[in-house]
Amino acid sequence: MDTLFRTDAAPYEESITLIGRDVTLKISPTQFIWNTGDGESFTTTTPGVTYDRSRSKSDYVSYKYLKPVKKLSPSVNVVWGAQYSVDGGPWQTVDGTVTTTGPGAPLRVREAVPVLTSGG
Repeated sequence: MDTLFRTDAAPYEESITLIGRDVTLKISPTQFIWNTGDGESFTTTTPGVTYDRSRSKSDYVSYKYLKPVKKLSPSVNVVWGAQYSVDGGPWQTVDGTVTTTGPGAPLRVREAVPVLTSGG
């Protein structure tokens, strides 16, 4: 069974006055590096979504654990990029990125055991 991942990291805008000039920053996540807690990781460009039965499976960020593990602590690192505008001028891209490391979340992976029953 796939385990679904998501984070609340979202783009935001911030305006400040710097040396008497109005500077607006657009800061956005550009990558999500999912650390599964079992030594694996994978990268997406989307933050994942909350489960909704009507969604397509492709909408989700998911990972399939292949073995039971008593204690895992999956986490996500978010890579942020930014643009800025001075006094309402054209948007300029900030060189480089910043990565934030999210805290781990406790997870236990259990093995499912199939049971046959009669349909009666």
